[in-house]
Amino acid sequence: MLLGSVQNYPPRPELSSLIRYATLAANSHNTQPWTFTANKSELIISPDWSRKTSAVDPDNHHLFVSLGCAAENFTIAANATGKSVEIAAEEQLTDSIRLGWVNGKTKQNDLFTAIPTRQTTRLDYDGKKLSARDLNILETAALEDGVSVLFFDSAKQLKQLAEFVLEGNSKQFATIGFRRELKQWIRFNPGHAISMGDGLFGPCSGREQSVPTWLGKSLFDWFLDVESENQKYLNQIASSSGIAIFIAEKQDKHSWIKVGRSLQRFALQATAMGLKHSYLNQAVEVSEVRSQLMNWLGAPESRASLILRFGYGPSLPMSIRRPVESVMVST
Repeated sequence: MLLGSVQNYPPRPELSSLIRYATLAANSHNTQPWTFTANKSELIISPDWSRKTSAVDPDNHHLFVSLGCAAENFTIAANATGKSVEIAAEEQLTDSIRLGWVNGKTKQNDLFTAIPTRQTTRLDYDGKKLSARDLNILETAALEDGVSVLFFDSAKQLKQLAEFVLEGNSKQFATIGFRRELKQWIRFNPGHAISMGDGLFGPCSGREQSVPTWLGKSLFDWFLDVESENQKYLNQIASSSGIAIFIAEKQDKHSWIKVGRSLQRFALQATAMGLKHSYLNQAVEVSEVRSQLMNWLGAPESRASLILRFGYGPSLPMSIRRPVESVMVST
């Protein structure tokens, strides 16, 4: 898929196109850490361990959330073709998600339409607050057994949450492993992004610079500094309509998959409503900051999975994805 392309998604796709919709799911660093094995009645979504991000995601939390996002996209797209999808019971699962389907009624909706246009938008928003009705629509879309979503939209709350995000960001940038891993996934120019089919390309992240890969890697540590990044996040949070925090009742991979499914529906519903979103996960990726956050939330025994800001803002070029054939595993 070319950068910015949202075309060539058939309204009634067959299996390979359903998997294509699945690959458009949210995932950390645009690593696309999944493989798909399919037959006529079942899809298996498995981790691609070669794409794990050990520095930012040492327990593979984000990886399994990403698998849940892909499973939800596949389910929504399959429903749009008249297939009723069921996920295998947890006791039957290992590291993979098994999705089976039977013919049913066609269920096209706004979430299906939003799949090709959903994007992470790391820009300032316009600060307009959502109505109670709109917040309720987002909350309803995210409903998932075993997952709680907390909403914050007052200026005081956003300022308090910003302190956790900035503390987490500062600690990450002070870690050599984090910076090295982030550099590995940055794509410094269109040619690099298209040839790799993954990663964080500047214009898709709100950065206009495009430089040769060798130069970008050389300049990375000089120009990406914690002070400017913290100010960027501070401005983004202040301009947001609100923040949502996703919390799983249990801390295991099956619960993280559920978080992913909840997150994907939330993001698609937000997209259908004309809202943008981006992540503020620094505060949950650093364990000591996460503990402080959970104490502030009054739930010290729980663990926040994701932090998402949302609001009205401009669009960016779409992130690139690898071709379907590169993520499919032959049986």
